Amino acid sequence: MRGMVHGATAGAAVAFVASWFLPWMAGAAAFPLLGHAFHMWYWFTFDGPGLGAGLEIVLLGLLGLVAIASAFLAAPRTAAVTAVLGAAVGVHLMLREHPGLESGPGPLVTAVALAVVAVAQALRGEVGRWSAIATAVVTALLAVATGFGASAYAAARDVDATTSSETGAVTVEAQDGALSGVTARDSATRAERWHYRARGWTFPSVKLSGDGSTVFVVALRVTEREAVAFDARSGKLRWQRALSEGSWPGPPEGPAYEFFPAGPGLVLEAGTDHVRYFDADGRESTIRLDGGCGFSAAGGVRTQYIVEQCQGRLQLFAAGQDGRHLWTTPAFEAPTGGIPVVEDKGDTVVVSTGGGTDTFDAATGKPRR
Repeated sequence: MRGMVHGATAGAAVAFVASWFLPWMAGAAAFPLLGHAFHMWYWFTFDGPGLGAGLEIVLLGLLGLVAIASAFLAAPRTAAVTAVLGAAVGVHLMLREHPGLESGPGPLVTAVALAVVAVAQALRGEVGRWSAIATAVVTALLAVATGFGASAYAAARDVDATTSSETGAVTVEAQDGALSGVTARDSATRAERWHYRARGWTFPSVKLSGDGSTVFVVALRVTEREAVAFDARSGKLRWQRALSEGSWPGPPEGPAYEFFPAGPGLVLEAGTDHVRYFDADGRESTIRLDGGCGFSAAGGVRTQYIVEQCQGRLQLFAAGQDGRHLWTTPAFEAPTGGIPVVEDKGDTVVVSTGGGTDTFDAATGKPRR
């Protein structure tokens, strides 16, 4: 009997300690999340868990330590009561609504570990002798399995997605709220075809590729920005990439990336002389612009057309689906009055800038009159 109690308690103690290094919310372990909660509680942010969550994490830790220590000090009633209270706090942390944050496996593993402690103490003297080693192994396996189960639960809880088997063109719109993402509607009937929304996203920006086959979403997710591509007709996820990584506290400063569907992929402004490009399969490459030029806009259906800004004038830079440079137009005037718009007309490409338009041959880049 003593072997069973000590083995179960030892296994639960190991799982309890290990759980503090597992993700708790938004991919953060308990310790940096705890510091973030206390440091940022007075800010109005979309991602901060707040002082209340920090106090809950501290309370859970203290109750767990008391429960485990009491069990080994042969105080079964104290151990059982504090373990039950700790398990309840862990469950509340797992289920609590945190704006912009996803639940992780950490609090659920702590809750299960403390439940094992409580059961072991409650059954003291009531069950036959077990091997301490076997019980510890079973308890550890239970904690690991619970961690994976918690991750699956969090993913199901924090994502609301549908798909469609219909065909035909769609229009897309962003949805921002507790669950944020994209809704695709039938272009003819305006009926919803599919949607994808995630709890961890904020400020989603949604655009349709030039050929209408792919939907791109760029959104903030606490410590990073994400780009996601969906099949426009079915809503099936094609690829998902982190655009930048940050650290607690807070999300990356500034707005989400400005991005442009170009060719079959996605162009993101990355620096003064280059852009990031994700192709239709999510493979990333860097496109180097002409010397002395910066990025202004992009577009295109089959080819990527990038408008460069070069010392007060504009140029049109063309690249293939592999990101390889094809041609660059002669420089032309940059009228004031807005961001350039690129229109792929098939055999020609038109750049509109506020008060005027310039037309170029799609094969050679030579001006058309």
